Amino acid sequence: MKKKSFLMYHDTEITLDAMSDEQAGKFIKAIFDYAARGEIVETDDDVVRFCLLSARATMDRDAAKYNERCDKNKENGALGGLSKSKRMLANASECKRMLANASECKQSLALAPDNDIGIGIENEETNTRGGGPAAPIDPKAFSGFVIYHQDGEMRINNRDLESWKSAYSHLDIPAQLQSLSDWTRETREWTKKDAFHRTSATLKLRDERARILAEEKRKDEARQDKKPMTVEERKRAEWLASGQAVN
Repeated sequence: MKKKSFLMYHDTEITLDAMSDEQAGKFIKAIFDYAARGEIVETDDDVVRFCLLSARATMDRDAAKYNERCDKNKENGALGGLSKSKRMLANASECKRMLANASECKQSLALAPDNDIGIGIENEETNTRGGGPAAPIDPKAFSGFVIYHQDGEMRINNRDLESWKSAYSHLDIPAQLQSLSDWTRETREWTKKDAFHRTSATLKLRDERARILAEEKRKDEARQDKKPMTVEERKRAEWLASGQAVN
């Protein structure tokens, strides 16, 4: 079933405030193209492209939840059309299946070594003891990182943090955001409107530098006869390693 509407969250205003009017117009039009027809608009504007990546991911999650809810409603509707006795039989069969699964899991736990099932061991995937599932991450929740600007501060949410991790894979994003947080707290050079754009642009520049440095390192390792760096090569390496913020 095709939806006639889509959700736009209040925190989208933060994204729009970080754009110029022209960028915001491109962003909004591209969002409606994707929501109505599934069209992915290509753009050379890095800020608009990054924000669209995040927005489309959110829309896809919302659509998946909507479809799941529709399927659940269909199942409930089908059960509603059954007689009371048939509904009781269906529920009894489901309870029987759940009890059988629980019994099987209990037997497996009794037979398996402790280390195989993670009893008493804290691991990174579950982040809990006993192998239980990790708590889901709220994309709107505060990530713990703050970028400061002339009018106050911009709090980074988990969705932006994960999007930057995905887009800039050559960087340790938490470390980079902490570095930018310390720098912006001291300088306050960025305006509220530019803070998000400057943060994203700085991460992009540093990611590109990290990528080039990695390529240069691979090339150096591949050379059979090692030669000392020229003055130009040394200056280039120092520039790439500097990683200054975008002003």
